[in-house]
Amino acid sequence: MRILMGALVAVLVAGCLQKEGEDLTAKLPAPAADTSTPDRAIKSYWAMRDWYINISHADHTQRQSSPAEKKKRELEDLLVSEEINKESRTPWRRETFERTIKEVKTETESRAVVLVNIKNNTQLAPDEVPDSFDRKRRDEGEMYKYVLEKFGSNWKVAEISSYRDYKKDWDVTRPSKRPVPSMTYSAQ
Repeated sequence: MRILMGALVAVLVAGCLQKEGEDLTAKLPAPAADTSTPDRAIKSYWAMRDWYINISHADHTQRQSSPAEKKKRELEDLLVSEEINKESRTPWRRETFERTIKEVKTETESRAVVLVNIKNNTQLAPDEVPDSFDRKRRDEGEMYKYVLEKFGSNWKVAEISSYRDYKKDWDVTRPSKRPVPSMTYSAQ
């Protein structure tokens, strides 16, 4: 079993080191950034995030035919159940979002707060039925607060918080308060 696990790790590392294919940014050029006002900076930030989601999806799709991915699938057939295999081979879905600026407050000459509602409007598969919690989040969205600071003539996102209904307060999500690795999800 250790040999198989060691082989799986070696294949995955080799896949990370393998020479990448074509430059995807040539096909999906990065958006232009407008940092002249807080609302334009937020919209540019979102355009960058959406662009990166698209680039990541294209990169993931391209990697699916790599020799490392094929070997990983062979090893998965030996090491995990059919149900887990099915789960891990589900195509990666590109998520889409609806973002609505609710309020822009310029607090000082160099600080602004932007309140935003974000809804995940990713198309659901016919067999996907959200529970009441997910339905509410999809229908109503979630509130976010972006703090922007002005550096020279450029507005930049300095902090992002999400509103937590159960606390009736904001939680800072970026920058992360826990920069050290602590999650174990990918080790399963």
